[in-house]
Amino acid sequence: MTSASAARKSLAAQAATAPKGEEEKKALSPDTYIDIDATDTSGRRFVGRFKYRVPNLSAMVEIGKLKALLASGQNLAAVDPASAGIVEVTAYLEVTIDHNAPGTPSWWAETDHGSRLYDFTPLRRLYEEVRSYEERFHGGGKKRERTEAAAPLPDDAGDAGDAGEDAVGEGVQPEPAGPVVLAGDGARGSRMDRRR
Repeated sequence: MTSASAARKSLAAQAATAPKGEEEKKALSPDTYIDIDATDTSGRRFVGRFKYRVPNLSAMVEIGKLKALLASGQNLAAVDPASAGIVEVTAYLEVTIDHNAPGTPSWWAETDHGSRLYDFTPLRRLYEEVRSYEERFHGGGKKRERTEAAAPLPDDAGDAGDAGEDAVGEGVQPEPAGPVVLAGDGARGSRMDRRR
């Protein structure tokens, strides 16, 4: 018997006798559907199913580039944490949601992927759900090093206080600094109509 075949037999024997203390975890797909049901502060209900893809390294770079573009190169977290949170969520969802998937709710396109909403609640709910799935995809509750620094969401930035889980700053939206215009001539429709 050669040393290689002896080593294989030894490894096979170790694997067969290894303790089975924990069930094998089934690997999650990077592609899934996320359902949300959120009501904004005016009582409007946003229900929908979204096709989501956990970002790979390339998508993480795209998220970072889009965040920089939306922030116009400014460090929004230092100036306005609520705006930084909105930029974080908008960029993340823009890259990770399949906007053309069958069954995507009509309000998603009508609001330019949420950017024309007056209340952050539906975007926050969708973001929380996709990030929860991403955490499970990467191993559940294990702490892992983040590759990007997440800005606090508007509720976490102190804008909403104790106004309730779905309230955004007592119903007051942050005043936009001006229109956000991405590169391009706008002929494609959505100002953020980007595909992976």
